[in-house]
Amino acid sequence: SPKKVGDDIAKATGDWKGLRITVKLTIQNRQAQVTLRGNLYGL
Repeated sequence: SPKKVGDDIAKATGDWKGLRITVKLTIQNRQAQVTLRGNLYGL
C-alpha cells in the first residue's frame, strides 16, 4: 500500500535527516524496494 511504501522510505532515510538524497523505488511483483543513492552535496 502507498502508506507502507512511505513508511519504508521514511525509515530508510531517517539517518539522512536534513540532507538531500536520492531514493530509488523499485516495484517488482507488487513488492516495493527502497534503495538509497546518497548525494553528499549537503556536507
